[in-house]
Amino acid sequence: MNVVLFITYSFVIFLSIFGYGFLYRRLIINFSEKRNLAIDGLLGLFLIYLIGSITHIFLGHGYLHNIFLHGIGLSLFFFFIYKNHIKSEEFFLFLLIFVLLLTCLIISKTNEDFPYYHLPSSLQFVQQKLQFGLGNLNHGFKQFSSIFIINSTFYLPKIEIYLFNFVGFVVQILFFLFLAIEIFLKKNELIIKNFLILITLVFLSKFTRLSEFGTDLPGQLIIAISFVYLLKMIFNNSDKNKNEIYYLSLIITLIAFSFSTKSMYLIYSLIPLFVFYKIKNKIKFLNYFIKSRNFIIIFLSILTLFLFNFSSTGCLIYPLKFSCLQNFAEWGLSNETLIYMNNHYESWAKSLSGPNYSLEDKNELINNFLWIKFWINNYFFTKVTDFILLILFVSTIYFLLIKNILNKKKSLQLKNKYFYEIYSLILLIFLIWFFNFPALRYAGYLIVYLAISFPIIFFLSKNKYIDEDSLNKRFKILLFITLIIFNVKNVNRIVDEINIPAAKNNSFDNFPFYWVKKVNYQKKKIDNHEVYIVKDGNMCWATHSTCIRNLNFNVKDVNGYKIYLINEQ
Repeated sequence: MNVVLFITYSFVIFLSIFGYGFLYRRLIINFSEKRNLAIDGLLGLFLIYLIGSITHIFLGHGYLHNIFLHGIGLSLFFFFIYKNHIKSEEFFLFLLIFVLLLTCLIISKTNEDFPYYHLPSSLQFVQQKLQFGLGNLNHGFKQFSSIFIINSTFYLPKIEIYLFNFVGFVVQILFFLFLAIEIFLKKNELIIKNFLILITLVFLSKFTRLSEFGTDLPGQLIIAISFVYLLKMIFNNSDKNKNEIYYLSLIITLIAFSFSTKSMYLIYSLIPLFVFYKIKNKIKFLNYFIKSRNFIIIFLSILTLFLFNFSSTGCLIYPLKFSCLQNFAEWGLSNETLIYMNNHYESWAKSLSGPNYSLEDKNELINNFLWIKFWINNYFFTKVTDFILLILFVSTIYFLLIKNILNKKKSLQLKNKYFYEIYSLILLIFLIWFFNFPALRYAGYLIVYLAISFPIIFFLSKNKYIDEDSLNKRFKILLFITLIIFNVKNVNRIVDEINIPAAKNNSFDNFPFYWVKKVNYQKKKIDNHEVYIVKDGNMCWATHSTCIRNLNFNVKDVNGYKIYLINEQ
């Protein structure tokens, strides 16, 4: 029964997301002739985030809110189906991908950060309306992500918290749906086709289970799609100039969405800046974009992102100190806390700290670039090299598969200047990433992939023609093998997790729902406000909100809104 409920809710929520996406395309972005079901899904998810952000200011996202929200989404889906707003071949691809990747969704062990702040933060949005100073209670509450708001809208009868990791699966499905549509149903130049195929094979091979995603991967997958649109604008001869406004508007929207999932993705804002530099009629675009409804949606989404960061920490973009407004927020984090947390994040990203170690002279190592040696030894020769080897292995297999259908006698005029321009953009983003937060999970998977793969893709596409039918047939063979490996790995993992005894951590005692630790907690009243303090150094997990780990604070009530203040005594 749980399995049927799990799959049914997952599918129905997808339809609701598509419904909001159809509405976004029809009323906001207004490029109906450029319909793409995967993009509609991402736009729908973005709109759900914005709606959820606004409603959370006034109320928690309980059953009634979420049933109403997704009831409207489902109604919109069927309305636009009636209006023939969906292409049957795209929907068939969605159904196929949904079924083929479903094993990825079934997990017992969640991401390491899930019990620490993903689950408690999402539950906070369900059970409470907007509160201020949450960052003073737990470090995890300092780190806002739009994913937590979207999670809270999936809190529905019977399923409750067990779709709080569903956003990663949704974005993964939409990402591969986008690639499939572009590969099989759209006309693209060879370089774009090679890029689409290679990223499909690499990312499908790498990310095989949902617990790897957290809040780190969805934003990177969304940005990867925006990079495809950059390539389409540069290399699709039939699309040049006439689709500039649509491509740039969509890229800005996708980057804004990714930025809302994790603030460090701001480094990828260089992509729309590059595209803006490349378009011919800049004034025409600015006139269109600033007057568009899409601009209002993006502006509101950034405003709500600032609001939730500010309400929690007193900073517009946590942990950037220059964005912190302690003079306007009595609950704001102290300068000492901000300095400590910035050092903590940086030393962790640069491998000077880890789960079981922390070097004493971290600041000196960071300031003198001595951290690079530790990063190479502790991180590069483990996780980064593994990822690079996977990219090179898949690229080699792909090259060997298509080698004998490449036609070197015919010349495809790919201008070197396009390569140098785009690769300079990639290297600039890579350098910003490397010198600030060089961990793959922190915006790094995509930029490392681009830095390694783009020269290979350009080489495979330069001065060569290829029969598209033959390419599609051979790609299908590789894809079929990759999907078999994907599902075999997941089925083996699921079987192993089912065999974990019910009394052990991460067991599947409530299949197919992920494992949740039952932690000891105590209900306390602080200034007539109920909080729940966890005992024995536990993480909050699914403890009722507001979950705390110490009592060093006071609660102030201002017009029905709770403000948590550090107790200075």
